[in-house]
Amino acid sequence: MIYGRHAQDRERFQMDERFRERRAAERAEEAKEMDDKQFGVWLRRVDKTLGKACGLGIDDFADQPYRDMFDDGATPEEVAVWALEGEGL
Repeated sequence: MIYGRHAQDRERFQMDERFRERRAAERAEEAKEMDDKQFGVWLRRVDKTLGKACGLGIDDFADQPYRDMFDDGATPEEVAVWALEGEGL
């Protein structure tokens, strides 16, 4: 009987562990999706700021490491100024 109880406990622990791992993966994916949405909003703000400043959008400039800037915490306004200065505007 003792062996049966230990086997049940081990099986329950393994099921709990698999559930925790699956839930952690789901949370990571949810966080990534939220981060991607926030990046999209942030990028539209960069585009809008550039449009107000010079009448051009992000597609009119050379490719920039926008995602890296977002991840580093740069504001859309900082990025717009950086892009304008980089183009000599």
